[in-house]
Amino acid sequence: MDGMSTRWATPIVRRVEREETDATHVHLREITLRVEQSQRAKSDSPQPLHKHVYESEFGFLNMPEKPVLELKQLIHRRLAEVIMATTRLTQQDLMKLKITSESWFHVTREGGYVRSHNHPQHSWSAIYCVDQGDAEPDYDHDAGYLLFYDPRSNADMFLDVANSEMHAELNFHAMRFRPKNGELILFPSYVWHAVEPYRGERPRITVAANFRFNTPSG
Repeated sequence: MDGMSTRWATPIVRRVEREETDATHVHLREITLRVEQSQRAKSDSPQPLHKHVYESEFGFLNMPEKPVLELKQLIHRRLAEVIMATTRLTQQDLMKLKITSESWFHVTREGGYVRSHNHPQHSWSAIYCVDQGDAEPDYDHDAGYLLFYDPRSNADMFLDVANSEMHAELNFHAMRFRPKNGELILFPSYVWHAVEPYRGERPRITVAANFRFNTPSG
């Protein structure tokens, strides 16, 4: 309606970037499972993890394998597009900035989940779904759904019929969805998010990364 502002919007971008049969995507799955079998899980994870969630050491996107490098380039390219769409920065501005990042992957089995958290000291975060796990889990709440929570901590302090059923882009409910194979999700690092328990025969695999940007002298 005229005069209405949708201020304090939260940009969360979802794009299916690759078919699950794509060779690069298939090789990413092989690489992550190989690393899981050959390297111990990260011992100093920023948060306690369920015993059936394997977290790799940070720096995954710096591995020299071609599929990993291609994923890194894809994430950087899409992130640049999002930043230019949500800020006044141009491509030339972004090229002058120093990017600091951290990246890792999770392999989840047997009821593993990730509790609610965000990513301090970073501005943007990314999740790439390598393998969502079983195509048709027996139970919806054992399917490893991803949850994003409303960052306005007091927005739902009082609910009644006049505000509890606002349109999706305005309401207070968590954004809940099951990432698809090959899907890339980009979001501000301040957004709290979690992963519901996953149970299935096939492991659930995701790659994650955080980014912050500084001027060369910053």
